[in-house]
Amino acid sequence: MPGDHAVGPAGRTISKKGFTLLATVTLVLVLLSAIYLNAPSPAKQLTADTDGDGRMETFQLAGGRVTVKSGNTLLWESDPAWTVTDLAVADADNDGQEEMLLVLWKEGSFGTSRPFWMKEEDREYSNHLFMYRLTAGRMKPVWCSSAIQYPILHLQVTDHDRDGHQELLVTEGPAAGPLFSIRQLFFKQQTTWQWQDWGFALENQ
Repeated sequence: MPGDHAVGPAGRTISKKGFTLLATVTLVLVLLSAIYLNAPSPAKQLTADTDGDGRMETFQLAGGRVTVKSGNTLLWESDPAWTVTDLAVADADNDGQEEMLLVLWKEGSFGTSRPFWMKEEDREYSNHLFMYRLTAGRMKPVWCSSAIQYPILHLQVTDHDRDGHQELLVTEGPAAGPLFSIRQLFFKQQTTWQWQDWGFALENQ
């Protein structure tokens, strides 16, 4: 009957039942994606004397935010606009001092460090890896990545190959883009990275 079918690609017809099912599946995927992106990050608390002053610092991840304290003194807290999804404290650059590493999502790739050739900041919501070091009571950025093509789902710092140097063991998801939170349920890969001069380089797989 007229009105029982919709015209699809190349003149194909889609029944109302099929169209409703497709619309329902799409809506469910969108809702699941929204729920995943707004879900709080797993809580984590780490302690370490990263600056060697004999006092332990507490690094806490809760609700997508990170705070760094020495005793009851707040030394640093993450930008409220960021959503931090993982936290590690380790000597990631093999310089003898432990750093704080954050996996986070935020708008824009560069912030105040935008390259001169870019006229304006992009507003894409993207994944990043930031590394900070505690120096003279202040958390200072050591290295901050631009947008990561294959977002980090989990990060671990360890001497994976037992060569005396720490590596990043990274669980990566699929390429960033629409419905990432759904696609990452079906695609994960492990990669290993090591600090080289200025930044982390992918080791041979």
